[in-house]
Amino acid sequence: MKTPLLPDPPPRPSLSLRVVLALLTAGGIVYVLLLAVILWTTMGAGSRDVHDEAATALKEFELLDQSGRAFDSIIVLSRIHLERGEVEGAAERLNFFVRNLPSPAAMGTLAALQDLPPEMILDLSRAVEMDSRIRDQLQETAARAVLGQPDSALRSLARVDSLNAVFSAHLVQAQQAGIVDLVQRERALADTHRRGLRLAGMASVMGAFLILFAGYTIGRRLYQPLAELDDALTRVADGELDLELPVVSTDEIGRLAHHFNRMTEVLRAVVEEERDAVRRMTRAFMSSSFDAVITTDLKGVVTEWNQVAEAMFGWNRTDVLGRNLNELIVPEAARANSEDPWRLLREDAAAWTGVRRDFPAVTRTGKALEVEVALVPVAEGGRLERVTAFVRDQTERKEFEDRLRKSQRLDAVGRLAGGVAHDFNNLLTVILGQCDLLEPRLQPDTPDAHAVSVVRLSAERAAKLTNQLLAFARKQMMTPMIVDVRELLTHLDPVLESLATEQTRLTYEFHDRAGAVDVDPSQLEQVIMNLVLNAREALFDRPDGRIVVRVSSARFEDDDKGLVVIQVADNGRGMEPAESERVFEPFYTTKDLGSGLGLATVYGIVKQAGGDISVESTRGEGTTFTISLPRASGAPARQAEANATSPVEPAASQGGSILLVEDQEALAGVVAEILEVRGYRTHWCSTAESALEWLAAEEPVVDILVTDVVLPGMDGRRLAERIHGEYRPDLPVLFISGYAEGMVEGRDTVREGTAFLAKPFSTARLVREIERLLRSRPA
Repeated sequence: MKTPLLPDPPPRPSLSLRVVLALLTAGGIVYVLLLAVILWTTMGAGSRDVHDEAATALKEFELLDQSGRAFDSIIVLSRIHLERGEVEGAAERLNFFVRNLPSPAAMGTLAALQDLPPEMILDLSRAVEMDSRIRDQLQETAARAVLGQPDSALRSLARVDSLNAVFSAHLVQAQQAGIVDLVQRERALADTHRRGLRLAGMASVMGAFLILFAGYTIGRRLYQPLAELDDALTRVADGELDLELPVVSTDEIGRLAHHFNRMTEVLRAVVEEERDAVRRMTRAFMSSSFDAVITTDLKGVVTEWNQVAEAMFGWNRTDVLGRNLNELIVPEAARANSEDPWRLLREDAAAWTGVRRDFPAVTRTGKALEVEVALVPVAEGGRLERVTAFVRDQTERKEFEDRLRKSQRLDAVGRLAGGVAHDFNNLLTVILGQCDLLEPRLQPDTPDAHAVSVVRLSAERAAKLTNQLLAFARKQMMTPMIVDVRELLTHLDPVLESLATEQTRLTYEFHDRAGAVDVDPSQLEQVIMNLVLNAREALFDRPDGRIVVRVSSARFEDDDKGLVVIQVADNGRGMEPAESERVFEPFYTTKDLGSGLGLATVYGIVKQAGGDISVESTRGEGTTFTISLPRASGAPARQAEANATSPVEPAASQGGSILLVEDQEALAGVVAEILEVRGYRTHWCSTAESALEWLAAEEPVVDILVTDVVLPGMDGRRLAERIHGEYRPDLPVLFISGYAEGMVEGRDTVREGTAFLAKPFSTARLVREIERLLRSRPA
C-alpha cells in the first residue's frame, strides 16, 4: 500500500528569474562604477598632497626672501644714519631690526624637506650659514655704533652687505632649483593621474561590458529556454499536447527539452488510448441507453445517432449522419427561434451543463413530441468540439401532468362544492322541516298554504341541485353492488331511446367478456343517461346523428381483474381543446340552457366509484367520453333486485326517548319539534362530548341515538362507537349528514342497528327510519 503523500506546502513568494538576472547585472555595473570613483578619489588625493607640499615650500621661500629684503633695508638705513653721524640712531635702528628679523627656522624647514635635489640642499645650507653670519655681523655693527665708532660701524656694515649679497645668491639658486624640482614632480604626478584615470575608465567600460555580456548570455542560454519550457508546461496542463520544444544544444537545457518532447509524446499516446476506450464505452452506452443519444458538432450536424433515437424519431442512423439536427427533429416554426440550444451552448456552455430543458420536437412522419433535452459539451484538446444530447420523450408525462393538474383543479372545486352543498343541506333541512310543521296547521287552498307549498318546491329543487354538487364532490351516499353493465343497459334501453330524437340513431357495441362492476346501479344509470343526453344535445342540428354506447374490457399486466370500459360517442359538433379542459367543471356549459352540473355529476359519481373518466373531442367530428371502472369478481345481482326500492312503510309512531346530537341549533330545534309532535321525547346536545357527559351524569333511558356525522371535535361515528362500547352495545343509531364524508361508503356504511339519512330529509323519511330502527331492536 502506498503511503499517502502529505499535501505540498504553499510556495514561498519569490522573484522571477528575469528580475534576478536584471538585479545581478545592475549590481555588477554599480560595483564597477564605485571602483572607478574610488580610484579617482585616491589619485586625486595624492596630487593634492604634492601640490600642498609645493605650496608650503613656496611660502617658506617667500619668508626667506622677506629676510633678504629686510637685510637690504637695515644696511641702507644704517649707512644713512652713520654717514650723517647719527650713531645713536643707527645703533637703535640696528638693535630694533635685529630683534624683529624673521626666525631662521624657515630655512631649517626647507632643509628638512625630503627628496629635495642635492644642489638645493647645499645652497640652502650655505644660505642658512650666511644668515647666521649676517645676524652676528649686524649685532657687531650695532655694538660699534653704541661705542661711538661710526667708521668702524660703517666697515662692519660693509661686510654685512657683502655677506647679504652671498646670502641672496645662494637663496636664489636654491629657490630656482626647488621650483624646477616641484614643477617636474607635479608634471610627473599629473601624467600618472591621467594614465590612472584612463586605465580606470577602460577597466570600468570593460567590466560593464563583461557584466552585460554575462547577463545576456545567461538570459539567452538559461532564462529564455526555461521561460519557453514554463509556457509549454502551462499549455500542456491546459490540455494542449501537440507541442514540441526545439532542441538546440546538448547541455542540460537541451536534454530537458528532449525529455519534455518525449513526455508529450507519451501523453499523446496515453490520451489517444483513453479516447479510444471512451469511444468504445460511448458506443456501448449509446446502444444500451434508454434515452435517445445524439451527438452533433457545434453547428448541429449529426455525428452519432443511437437506436433509441431511431425508434423515437423514425430516422435511420445512416439517413441522419451529416445532416443538421434542426432539419430532422425541430419543428419548422421553432427553427428560427432565438432559443436555439446549439447557439446558446456555443455562447455559454457552463449554463447548459447538467441542465435539462423541454423542447418541442417532431418525428419523421410529422408527429409532435414534447422532449426533455440534456446537452453535454464534449471538449478535445482543451477546445469545445462536439455536443451530446440526451433526449427523453416527455409527451406521455406532459399529458399525465395535464391530467393531474386538471384532476387537482376539479378536486379543489369539488371540495368547495361539497362544503357549500353541506351547508345548504343543513339550511334546506330546516326549511323543509318547517314546511312539514306548517302545512298541517294551515287550511288547504289558502294563500298561506300556497306560499308554504311554493317554499317547499323551491327547497326541493335546491336539494336536487345540492345533490348534484355532492355527486361531483364524490360525497354522495352510495349503495354499491355487483352489476353486469350489459344487463343494466338492456333494462335502461327504453329510457335511453326516449332521450334520442328522430334524427339520432342510438346503437350498442358489447364485448363478450366485458364483465361486471361494483357500483351503485342507480348512479351508474344516471351517468349513462347524462352522457347520452349530452350527446343528443350535441347532435341537435345534424340529420344523420349517431350515438354509440360501447362496453369493452382492458387488462394490465399487474392487475388480474382488469377494467370495464364504457364509451359514449357521438358525431356531433365536438369541442375545442380549451372547452375539453373545462368540461367537467361545475357550472361550466357551452349550451344556452342548462345548469352546467350534468357532466360534473358524472365525473363525481365515476370518481367516487373508484373509476376514471376522460374525453376526446375534435371540433366538427364529434366527442367520445370514456369511463373506466374496476372489474368486480363475484356474481352480479339480478337487475330486478338492483332496481328495486325499499317499500315505504307508514310512519306509525311507537314513542320513545331520543338523544339528538346536532351542532346546528336551528336544525336541531326543527328535528326535535318534529319528533315531539310524533310523540318522542328528545334531549339535544350540540357536541359529542356534551352527549357523553350527559349520559354519564344522568344515566337516562335512551331508545335511539340520532347524530350528525360531522361535529366539532369528536365526530358522530366516534360518538356511536363510544356509546356502544361504554353504555349500550345494542343502541340503534341514525346518522344524518349533509354528505357522506367520514362514513364508510357502500355496503359497509351501516352496521346492523344503524342507518344513514342524507340531508335534506322530509319528516316522513326521518320518522320512518327511526321507526324501522326501533322495530329492528332485538327483543
